[in-house]
Amino acid sequence: MPPLCMPALRVSAAREQLGMVSGESDVHLAADLALGYDHRDGDFEGHISGVGNLEKGGRGTWKLSNASAHVGDDVINEGKLRLVGRGELAARNGLIGVAPGARPGATVSVENEARWLLAEDLSLGSRAQLSVYDRGAVTVSDELVIGRGSLVELAGGKRRASESMAAPSSSAPARSPPGCSSAICTTSAARSRLARHPD
Repeated sequence: MPPLCMPALRVSAAREQLGMVSGESDVHLAADLALGYDHRDGDFEGHISGVGNLEKGGRGTWKLSNASAHVGDDVINEGKLRLVGRGELAARNGLIGVAPGARPGATVSVENEARWLLAEDLSLGSRAQLSVYDRGAVTVSDELVIGRGSLVELAGGKRRASESMAAPSSSAPARSPPGCSSAICTTSAARSRLARHPD
């Protein structure tokens, strides 16, 4: 079955589970949307809005390249979420490999000037991965929780959870919000800590 392409998608059930969503259509959430469980790749250029969690499952890669904002959590249980170009995804919390049923190796990649803006927390589970490079940026407004054994890549430099999260110097510094000098930025009120997430 090919990825789902449609003129527009309105999610209004308690929780809608689909295969991969691709194309330039808009997605409006009035409930939670779980996608990617068909293990396919998808290239989404539309806008996501509304109220509900966005859950990425399956082994495939979901690439987002446009500005989107929703009131809810971004939950990456398996496979990869890629924010590229000038893509921007604004949500309440980011959960990578943390939710029940999450698989090892759940990954988020923020690249090519894309931004992931989180109004509250970012949590990486054990064996989860976050990559931020090519002037990509992640902004966390409250707490950054990094599970032991997870991997964070900043501008090509890999760091295990126990190492510093400061971005390495490079000829092309990562684009960050005002007042932030790192590819992963927390607001002045934010707290960062290492944590053990259940496997």
